[in-house]
Amino acid sequence: SYGVGELAKLARPYLGDEVVGQRDETAFLAYVVLTLSAVSCKLCELTQELVRMADVYEEEDYSLYIGSLQLDPFGALSVEKIKSMLLDLESNLERRGEASASLLAIVKMRRLHLEIFVLFDKPDLSGIPTALKLLEQLKTIFENAAGPKNRKNDCDVNPYFDPLLCQKLLGP
Repeated sequence: SYGVGELAKLARPYLGDEVVGQRDETAFLAYVVLTLSAVSCKLCELTQELVRMADVYEEEDYSLYIGSLQLDPFGALSVEKIKSMLLDLESNLERRGEASASLLAIVKMRRLHLEIFVLFDKPDLSGIPTALKLLEQLKTIFENAAGPKNRKNDCDVNPYFDPLLCQKLLGP
């Protein structure tokens, strides 16, 4: 939580309703790291809660003892606040132009991931149609951000992905 506090100090010009301090590159990068860390931790916390509510445990993976772990040092941040931080970060990155296109894609994918996760948690599965639409958006953003593709053997191949190399790195 010390690191979170330090990041929050650096990102202070981008946090809150009023501008406090100078919005320089260091403050912006701290805001990017703070926001992406917050969404990752919130997804871990939500996953932990769903596993606890489902009462399904594998001996090695999840157990009742997982409740003692604090997976979210940003505990005071709600899902709505994190979504608004992600939307604010998206608008800032869009204003910065082409130089931050890959970071913008990452932020959009994280926002969609969080929204999809929350929609799947709705009672009576009422959020699934909307979640499926967001999954299509997520797929499109991922395909556009993954790099150029070549046609080989009637399937899309990303030249940056070598399945044989990845398989060797995984081990037995």
